[in-house]
Amino acid sequence: MVQAVEAHRLVDIPQPGRASHLRHPALDIAAPPGRTTPGRRNALIPLRQPTSVLAGSSLLLALFCPAVVSAGSCPAVPDWKTFVSEMVSPDGRVIDWGTPDQRSTSEGQAYALLMALIASDRSAFDRILQWTENNLAHGDLRSRLPAWHWGRAQDGDWRVIDPNPASDADLWLAYTLIEASRFWKEPRYLELGRSLARLVLEKETQVMPRFGRILLPAPKGFVEPNGSVRVNPSYVPPQILRRLADLFPEDGWEELLDSSMRILLARPNGLQSDWLIIDPQGRPRLEDERGRIGSYAAIRVYLWAGMLSPDAPEGITLRRHLARAVPRLLRKDGILKAHDAVTSQARETLPTGLTATLLPLIRSLRLDTDLARLCLTLGNDPSVLVDGYYTRTLAWLSLAWMHGAFRFGTDGRLILSWSQDP
Repeated sequence: MVQAVEAHRLVDIPQPGRASHLRHPALDIAAPPGRTTPGRRNALIPLRQPTSVLAGSSLLLALFCPAVVSAGSCPAVPDWKTFVSEMVSPDGRVIDWGTPDQRSTSEGQAYALLMALIASDRSAFDRILQWTENNLAHGDLRSRLPAWHWGRAQDGDWRVIDPNPASDADLWLAYTLIEASRFWKEPRYLELGRSLARLVLEKETQVMPRFGRILLPAPKGFVEPNGSVRVNPSYVPPQILRRLADLFPEDGWEELLDSSMRILLARPNGLQSDWLIIDPQGRPRLEDERGRIGSYAAIRVYLWAGMLSPDAPEGITLRRHLARAVPRLLRKDGILKAHDAVTSQARETLPTGLTATLLPLIRSLRLDTDLARLCLTLGNDPSVLVDGYYTRTLAWLSLAWMHGAFRFGTDGRLILSWSQDP
């Protein structure tokens, strides 16, 4: 079973021919400057734009330890304060600067909420939560799932652009709130998380032949007229479903976990696609050539699987299955490409920083040579890990896991380096 880890523990990152014992500093958790604006809506708050990591040596040193990079081991966890100051408004809105409408998404809010908990930054946690509830859920997460897309509308106003929720964000929000209630002894978090979890089951699941209850990507838009359902394999982190099944055994989460594992194991070669169709007879299939592509969404499957507890039954099964995909995913030049989940043919090149999503899986599979090579690729150009909102959040979570800031227990519970709570 995974045990809680100390903030300054020695972390062993294998390299070819030897082991490298590296110390990593505790995460910097100070809250960003600026006032909180509870309940403020439809306002764009001035925020420092993201800067190049190469713009100054001080920022470079804050993000990466030169000793780690020169040793060919994995980069340090990117600075949490820098993420907050560059990506989160003072009142808690996570901004995707790379989009024309400077959007915020429920996914981004959920990831940042988890990051704030891992960093033990309750001030940022509460601001992110409050903005999410006020602006994406009409002020009430107990009765409404959050809208997935908020940003600048064509008329110049700032508001919800698409009210349809996103079930992966809803699961991460529910899970993080429930776990935060345990670490920070806050009953309100548990109440909110429990309510969100119930809403997911009520509004974002559907029973299918041979599968049972499955997770829909959203309440609307993913059930075809003929009864087929489109699902996203990256939306079902097994650790979340295991935790909810353990906490609320009467609610049906075990059934959802079982169906989700069948979705994740559907491809015989282990390669994941962004989307999968389940037909009316309950048979999984890939709809067309475009639907066979594994790209920005599919890479999260490998990340969540790599971070599963080594003793979790889901982790053992899933890692063994995904091990078949690693040789196809990891090129010798360290470049990550989208792929055809059927033919394994490489497609578009993905941002280099997203290669970090493979680190936990490669480490869990004990592929030491591949791990050392991948860490060296990432360390050679630190800027790749802060290239846009999506890369930045996934790389942060991956590296925080690699350096022992958090783990998942066999029952899916979150284990944090700063807490003695089991």
